[in-house]
Amino acid sequence: MNPNGKRKKAGGGNFLGFILFLLIGACCGFLMIKPMENALDMGNFPLAILFFAAALLWMYAAFFIQIVFHEAGHLIFGLLSGYAFSSFRIGSFMWLKSPSGLSFKRLSLAGTGGQCLMAPPEGGWEKMPCLLYNLGGSITNLLSAGLFFSLYLFWRPSPLPASMLLIIAFVGLAFALINGVPLRMGPVDNDGRNALSLRRSPAARRAFWVQLRINQLSARGLRLRDMPGELFSLPAERDMGNSLCASTAVFTANRLMDEMRLQDAERLMVSLLSRPGNIPGLYLGLIKCDLMYCELMGQNRPEALEALNTKEQRKFMASMKSHPSVIRSRYALALLSQRDMAEAEKLGQQFEKTARSYPYPAELEGERALMAAAREQAEKAAATAG
Repeated sequence: MNPNGKRKKAGGGNFLGFILFLLIGACCGFLMIKPMENALDMGNFPLAILFFAAALLWMYAAFFIQIVFHEAGHLIFGLLSGYAFSSFRIGSFMWLKSPSGLSFKRLSLAGTGGQCLMAPPEGGWEKMPCLLYNLGGSITNLLSAGLFFSLYLFWRPSPLPASMLLIIAFVGLAFALINGVPLRMGPVDNDGRNALSLRRSPAARRAFWVQLRINQLSARGLRLRDMPGELFSLPAERDMGNSLCASTAVFTANRLMDEMRLQDAERLMVSLLSRPGNIPGLYLGLIKCDLMYCELMGQNRPEALEALNTKEQRKFMASMKSHPSVIRSRYALALLSQRDMAEAEKLGQQFEKTARSYPYPAELEGERALMAAAREQAEKAAATAG
């Protein structure tokens, strides 16, 4: 596939999403016209404004409801396919299965409304069923759209509740189409496209299994450096066009960071950034955070740091300000570039606050080691300067 073809597919997915949600907004406005007209006919302008505000709030609520249905669909169909529960997240609220049992945690990932992660079935990736788990969210959104549309038909004599039910049905249908029809949304394949590639590509199927397995082991308390090395083999060059395969290369770079092999990690991340087309934007932002850390711990060149710390990257880091690796990189930046001990202390406190509810303690252990290395380097530099 040529690069122009990739851009067209990405644009097609984004365009479909834009059109569908534009139509949802238009439908919400249209459905609330009648209640607003009735209020205006009574001369009650504040009530008409209230109905308009209620339409906006209810559209937001409908999105939340359908996110719950979507992730619950992944959970239900995953369990039916032989997967085991690992974690379930809506917004930043997360339920995680660990060796000590089920626990409530907090995790916020920019650009994601929720996520259901499962532990892969026993027997290895070759025979792992993938279709229902990946399409379960879209199937559930579609079923819920049918359910709420049926309820709408029942409540049609009452305009306000009927409109609210129809809005949820519209949003459910949009979710089903955007996630179920095979599309590339920016650099990321949606559920439908993932399901298609998992059926066709053994490399994609293995990459999917690897990601679920790494998440399972992280929930059990293992650091990346302590996991089996075969989980971190780089995908073949021909498979890097698949976003699932490309993502496994990011995990390999993360493992090198956890092993304190910073030069090797830096080389790999620079290579990944030279061809970022199929790496999810979230991973790209985190890679740049890690590259900042490697640069600070290595040559610490102001021009290289400036090239990484772009306006777009600062915006990403602000949206992910509670993520441990982002805090760690900002901590190193304060110590080794800005020489701002007060800011570093503040970031250290922020890290510990985040750690209290973060779901993966082994990851925190690795980040603390990287922060300690930055602090030690800053102390050596201060001693040498003194």
